[in-house]
Amino acid sequence: MTDEKNIARLALEIAGSCPAMRSRALARAVARVFDEALRPHGIKSSQFAVLVAIGALGQCRPMDIAAELLLSRAAVTRAINVLESRKWIQSTEKAARMRTLELTATGKNLLVQAESQWRMAVERVGKSVEVLPDPRSIDAL
Repeated sequence: MTDEKNIARLALEIAGSCPAMRSRALARAVARVFDEALRPHGIKSSQFAVLVAIGALGQCRPMDIAAELLLSRAAVTRAINVLESRKWIQSTEKAARMRTLELTATGKNLLVQAESQWRMAVERVGKSVEVLPDPRSIDAL
């Protein structure tokens, strides 16, 4: 049977060197910085990412957003529900398979109003984190 010291040593080695664990922890730390910066606007970084994706893609389907952001459809749906309830986005079609989304004037204004706080968060994170690769390039590994 493996003794507790070996288990603890192995666990510490994995925790300190595993790219998956380290990248998840980094993602949570970065999200906290952006959540704090965007809080005055009443939006979380996860919701802001979906709002930005809709702004960048134009009229799009939830599945397009999920593909762009590498998110599950459930995560996108949660964000969409909040964004719609706050009138930052609107559905152009109610049928689930035909549903497309677009920014409202209020959503566009939010992007403009949040820009300075977003830029400050980018600068804050940039001082601590080296340039990160495009996460879509990881699939090629």
